[in-house]
Amino acid sequence: MAFAKIIFIICLLSILFLSSLILVSWEKLPPELPLFYSRPWGEPILAKPIFLWILPTISLGVLLVNFAINNLALDERKFLSKVLVVFALLVSILTTYTGTKIISLLI
Repeated sequence: MAFAKIIFIICLLSILFLSSLILVSWEKLPPELPLFYSRPWGEPILAKPIFLWILPTISLGVLLVNFAINNLALDERKFLSKVLVVFALLVSILTTYTGTKIISLLI
């Protein structure tokens, strides 16, 4: 269980870092920024800066859902429990990396 607590703290720190980075750079962001890279090149990939908040929201949602499932139903299933915890960590780190790269490209 200590493994899950450490991962939970790392995920929260990652989300807080991304949120603080968005807040600090908010005034410097352009009116539109590239966010939706799966869309065709050009105008469809652009979004308003408010949409940057999707990244920490997704990360927090995955973290809360995975840890709720982990705590409620999977105490006896150790492998699945660890998979959920590591998946939450991966999502948290990747959204933080993506948000950091997007902001660093524009500032």
